[in-house]
Order: sequence, then C-alpha cells, then structure tokens
Amino acid sequence: RNKDPERRKQAIGILARIASKEVGPALCEFSGDSDAVTTRLLIATAAALPNGYGVAALAKVGKAHAELRFEVIEALGKTRHEDAAKVLISFLHRRRFTEYKDPAVKALRMLGPAAIPPLIDALDGRDYRQYAAAALRSVTGKRFGMSRSPWVRWWRENRKQFEKTKNK
Repeated sequence: RNKDPERRKQAIGILARIASKEVGPALCEFSGDSDAVTTRLLIATAAALPNGYGVAALAKVGKAHAELRFEVIEALGKTRHEDAAKVLISFLHRRRFTEYKDPAVKALRMLGPAAIPPLIDALDGRDYRQYAAAALRSVTGKRFGMSRSPWVRWWRENRKQFEKTKNK
C-alpha cells in the first residue's frame, strides 16, 4: 500500500487498461484515498469498466467521500449496469440524501432498462416508493403510480421489447 499519490495514480492507470472483473476489488482499495485527483481518476476508471465491474468501487467512494457523491452518482449512471441501479436507489431515500434525489433519477434514466427491475423492487420499500415510482416514470415513460403489481405486470409484458433495444 503505497501512500504516494503519484504511484497510486499510476496503479489506477494500469488497472484501467486491464478491465477485468478482478479490477473492481483492486479499485476498492483506493476508495478511501484522501487525494482528490486520485479519487476522481478512480471514479472515471470505475465508470468505464465493462459489465459493472467498477460499481462496488463507486459505491465505496460514494460512502467515503460525501463531497464527491454527485460525481459518483453520474459515474454510476454511465456504467449502464443493474448493480448500479441498486446503489442509486439508496439515494432515493425520502428523508436522507434530499440533494441527491434528482441526480440519482437522472443517473437511473441513463441506465435505461437495467434500472427497471431494481426500481420495481424498490416500490416495496416505504422510504423509496415515491421516488422509485418517479424514476420508473422517467425511465419508461409510463405512469402506474407507487403500486408494485401494475409495474410487475407491465414489465412481464414488455421486458423482451426492452431487451431487444438494449442488445442493438
């Protein structure tokens, strides 16, 4: 564990070129870094990793660095991965994180169809329902309110259409 910021930046740069599932846990080791430049490099690297490999590192940075949460939320949206939706939903809590709700909804919209199943699940949570419904409306263009069952029915009927557009 080298504490030199320049060496740590070099290490993140090397990890960025590897882009495999082992990189995510390695990036997590840098999540508590006190150097803002190194942490921002970590955010950019984690967001660019394929298959959601960087989501866990982004979640750790979001917890460790309140001052970088807006950047983390945007980076989570860029991952286009369902696991990112689960992290973003935590920012929809009705009493906490009030300043992050709108950016989280925007990032969930960026995720597109990957956000739909976790958002439907979030309708079960009392503290998330209102904002999960708003995010679902934003992602899908549909208005089924805060009740889970119409959303589940709609998703069951329309999932294949979304998967076709996602795979193009």
